[in-house]
Amino acid sequence: MGYIKDGLFRSKIVKNILAMLVGASGAQLISMLAIPIISRLFTPSDIGMLGSFQSILAILTPIAGFSYPVAIVLANNRREAAGMVWISVMSGAIISLIIIIALGLVTLIDQFTPWNIQIETWLYFVPLFIFFITLNQISENILIKENFFGYISGSNFISSLVVNGTKIGFGLLSPTVWVLISATFLGILTKIVMQVKPVNENNLIFFLRPTSQIKPIILDLAKKYSDFPIYRMPESFLSAMVRNLPVIILASFLSSAAAGYYVMAKTVLAVPGFLLTKAVGDVFFPKFTDKVKKLDNPFDFLVKFTIALSLLSLLPYTIVMIAGPEIFTFVFGIEWADSGLYAQWISLWLFTAFSAAACTRAIAPLKLQKVYLMYRVFYLASTLVALFIGIYLFEDAVLAIAIYCIVSSVMNILLMVHVLYYTYGIERGKNAN
Repeated sequence: MGYIKDGLFRSKIVKNILAMLVGASGAQLISMLAIPIISRLFTPSDIGMLGSFQSILAILTPIAGFSYPVAIVLANNRREAAGMVWISVMSGAIISLIIIIALGLVTLIDQFTPWNIQIETWLYFVPLFIFFITLNQISENILIKENFFGYISGSNFISSLVVNGTKIGFGLLSPTVWVLISATFLGILTKIVMQVKPVNENNLIFFLRPTSQIKPIILDLAKKYSDFPIYRMPESFLSAMVRNLPVIILASFLSSAAAGYYVMAKTVLAVPGFLLTKAVGDVFFPKFTDKVKKLDNPFDFLVKFTIALSLLSLLPYTIVMIAGPEIFTFVFGIEWADSGLYAQWISLWLFTAFSAAACTRAIAPLKLQKVYLMYRVFYLASTLVALFIGIYLFEDAVLAIAIYCIVSSVMNILLMVHVLYYTYGIERGKNAN
C-alpha cells in the first residue's frame, strides 16, 4: 500500500492522466446529456448525413498532415519540434488545395459530360475542415510535448459545450444537417483558439514562427521523420477506412437512416471510450516513448496500462451487449430502437479496441509502423468482406455490422498479442545483456 501511495498517486504521470480525465469526463458528460435531446430534434437521416460527412473527414485527415503532427512529440528538441510544426502546416495547406482542385474537376465533369455525378453540397466544405483539423492536431501535439495537459483538458470541455450547445440551440430553431455540420466546425475552431492561447502565454510562440534557424532544417526533418508519411500515414488512412466504412456503405447502398442508426449507436458508445482513451493515451505516449528509449521496463508499463483499460471498460460495454435495444428505446425514444441492435455488437468491438488502445499508441515508439501497415491492409480487406456478406448477400444491415464487429474484435486481440510479445522481447533482450 505504501508503494501505491508514494509511487503511483504522487507520480507525475498519474497527475497528468487525472488532468486529462477531468476535461474528458466533463466533455463526455455534456455529450451524453445532450444526445437524448439531439436525437429528438434531428431525424436518423440527418444524423446519417452528418455521419457520412464526418467519416469522409476522418478518412482524409491522416493524409492532410502526412501524419507529421504526431512527430512533434517525438522531436529531440524545440527547434526540431518547430520545424515539424511548419512541415505539418504546409502539408495541410497543400492537401486542402488538392481537394479543392479535385472537387472542381468533378464539378466540371458533371456539367459538361452525360455522366450523372451527384455531389452533396456539404462536400465542398471538406477542404476547409481538413485544414483546420490539421491545425488542431498541431496545436494539441505542441501542448503534449510541453506536458500542458490541463490546457488540452480545458479545450476538450469547452469544445464539447460549444458543439452540443450549438446543435441544441439552433436545432430548436431549424433542425437541419447544416446545423450539425456548423456545430462540428465551431468545435474544431474552439479547440484551436484555446490551445494556441497557452502557447503564447507560456513563451512557446517560437513554435509558430518559421525563423531563419528553422527554415534550413525543414527538408532534413522531413527525411528524418519520413516513417510517418511512409508508414504512419497509410496506416492511419487504412485505420480510418476501417472505422468509417460502415457509415459510408450503409448510406450509399441502403439509406441515410440506416447509417444514422449506426452513427447514433457508435457515438453513444464511442464518446466515453474515445475521450478516456485519448486522455490516457496522450499521457501514455510520451512516457512509453521515454521508457523504450531508456529500456526502462517498457513491457511491464504496457501490460499495466492494457489491463487497466480492459477493466475500466468491461462493465459498461457488457451491460450494453445484454440490453442494448431496451436502453436505447428508453433513453432516446422508440425511433432509435434499431440503434440498440447495432449497439450490442459495437460494444464487443469497442471493448477490444479500448483494451488495445495502449498497444496501438505503442506502435510508433516501437518502430512497428511497417508491420502495422500490413496489419491494417489485412484488417481493411477483412472488414470489407464482412460488410459485403451482410449487405450484398443477406441484405441485412444488423447482420453486416455484427460480422464487421466480430472481425474487428479478433483483429484488435491479434494486435495486442503481437505488440505485447514484441515489447517483451525488447525487455528480455535488455536483461540478457
